[in-house]
Amino acid sequence: MSWASSVTASPAFAVSVSAYALTGILNAFFFASTLAARTEYAPSSARSQVFIWVAALKITSGSAGTALAGSLTGVSVRLPLAVGLLAVFAAVVVATVETRFARAAEKRP
Repeated sequence: MSWASSVTASPAFAVSVSAYALTGILNAFFFASTLAARTEYAPSSARSQVFIWVAALKITSGSAGTALAGSLTGVSVRLPLAVGLLAVFAAVVVATVETRFARAAEKRP
């Protein structure tokens, strides 16, 4: 069970706060990885453009997520959290599969 889903199932406020705190810590890792993508993996001639595009993407996706979460609360207060969990889980699966295929392709002669 993920930390965010423990918020959904939590009968206690302390568990909810702890789960949200852990989510914030994990978000810090995400932020660090976006910085690495901008500085280490982007071509040197395009680093500033990658920086701007990643920032724009984060702002846009955050705004779209907020709008979606707000509209879903009309159905159920816990529905936005469940949708978010599914989206994060899907992103992790896609990233893991992509990484494994890339490593397998590198190993091929």
